[in-house]
Amino acid sequence: MKKHQLLVVFLIFVSMVFVAQAEIIVTEYGYLPFGKKEAMTTEKAESFSLVDKLTDREKFSGEKSEPLVDPATGETVYRLNFTDRVRGGDYYLTVGDLESRTVRIDSGAFNPVFVRAMKKITAKRGEYGWLDDNDEDNILLSSYMATRGLSYYETFMDRFGDGELEVPEPEQNNKIHDYADELIYGVRGLLKWYKEGSLESKDINELAAVVSAFAVSGRVLPKDSPELAKEVEQIALGSFEYLSAHKKEIRKDLWMLLLVELNLLTDDKEYETQFGTELEPILETGWAPINSEDLTGFAIGEMMKKSLESDSPIYNSYFERSVALLIAQDRDPYYRAVVFEPIEIEFNGIYLDRIDPVGIGSEGLYMIDLNEYYKTSVWAKAAQDQLHYLIGRNREGIDYLEDGSLETVFHIALLSANFKDSSKLTRSGQIVGGVFQITFYFVLIFAGITLWQKYSNKKAERNVEE
Repeated sequence: MKKHQLLVVFLIFVSMVFVAQAEIIVTEYGYLPFGKKEAMTTEKAESFSLVDKLTDREKFSGEKSEPLVDPATGETVYRLNFTDRVRGGDYYLTVGDLESRTVRIDSGAFNPVFVRAMKKITAKRGEYGWLDDNDEDNILLSSYMATRGLSYYETFMDRFGDGELEVPEPEQNNKIHDYADELIYGVRGLLKWYKEGSLESKDINELAAVVSAFAVSGRVLPKDSPELAKEVEQIALGSFEYLSAHKKEIRKDLWMLLLVELNLLTDDKEYETQFGTELEPILETGWAPINSEDLTGFAIGEMMKKSLESDSPIYNSYFERSVALLIAQDRDPYYRAVVFEPIEIEFNGIYLDRIDPVGIGSEGLYMIDLNEYYKTSVWAKAAQDQLHYLIGRNREGIDYLEDGSLETVFHIALLSANFKDSSKLTRSGQIVGGVFQITFYFVLIFAGITLWQKYSNKKAERNVEE
C-alpha cells in the first residue's frame, strides 16, 4: 500500500514538473498591429485561443503549426500564429491549461524598446565615445557605433525626434534629435582621442576606424552640428595620405569602409576604384555577419547608397545574400528569426554557425536596409523576427536588451527605431494604422480639388460672358 502511495506521489510530482516546464513564449514588449504576430509553445494541445484580457472572451481560436524539434534540447515546439486576427488591445493566449502573459498589440509597441536601449547606451558614455562591457575605452567599438549609427540616421532620420530620450540636460530641447545628440557625443569623444598625440603613436586600425566615422559625420551632421561636421571632414580628407601609406597594416574590412565613406563624402572616383579592387574576392565568397570585428558587409551596404544599377556586381551580391537568408529561414521555421546553420549551396560565404546575438541583431539591420533598397515588405517582416527573438521570444527566454552586450543593445536600438510610431507609414510600405488621419487627408485633398474645379468653371463662364 505504501509503495502504491509512493508511486502515486511520484507520478504527481513528475506531472507537476512537466506542466511547469511547458510554456507559451510571447514577446513581452508587444506586437505591431499589422506586423506578424506569433508565439511558441511546448504544450501538446491541438489548438490555441486568443482571449481579450478586459472581457475574458475568446477573440480567436486556431490550430497550432506542425510540430518542430528544437535542435538544442530535442523538445517538440509549436508556433501559434494570430497575425491577421486582431489589430490592437491587450490579450492572452491559452493552450490546454496553459495561459500566457499579456499580449499587447499597439502601434507604439517598440517605442519603449528604443528608449530603454538608448538609455543603456547613454549610460555607457566614456571619454572617447562609449565604454565597452568591461567599462573600458574601446575605440573600435565607439567608431563602429558612431559610423553605423550616423549611417542609419542618414537614411531613417524621420524615425527620430527631440525630447524622446533621457539625454543630459544641455542636450534637451535643443532642436536636435536626441538620437543625434548621442551620436554627436560619440564623435566628439573620437575627435578628442584623435587630437591626443601624433598619428604615429596611434593604433593604425583604430585610426582607420575613427577616420571613417569622421567621413560619415562630415556627410551627415552639417545640419545638426555644422562646425563639428566641417572639422572632422577636413581631418578625414587630410588623414587619407597617411593611412594609405600604411594600407598593408590595416584590417581589410576597415580599409574598405574608409574607401567607401570617403567616396560617399566626396564622390571621388579614385576611392571607388580602389574599393572595387578590394571587393573582387569577396563577391565570390560572401561576407560574415556584421559586427565591430568585421565591417565588410557594412562597407558593401554603404556602397549600395549610391543607387547602383541592378547589373552592378555589388547590387547582385547584396540581393543574392538576402535571398539565401530567406531560403534558410524558410527551411527551418522554428529558427525563422535566425539561421544557425551555415548555408552551403545558396550562399558560399561564412554565416552564423553558432548563437551570436551580435550577428543576429546585425542581420536584422541588414534586412531593414534591404527593405529600403528593394521596397518589399518581406524584409521588414524578417527584421521584426530578429527583433522579437532578441527581446525574448526565444527558447532560452533571454532578453538581450537586458542581458546582451553593448553592441547587441545598440543593434536592438536601431532595429526598434525602424518600427517606432508605426501608426504612420512605415518603411515596409504598409499602412499600419492612422486610418482616420489618412482618410482626413484624402478628404481634404478631394475637397480642395473639388473647390478648385468649381472656381475654374465659374471663371471660365465669366470669360465666356465677357
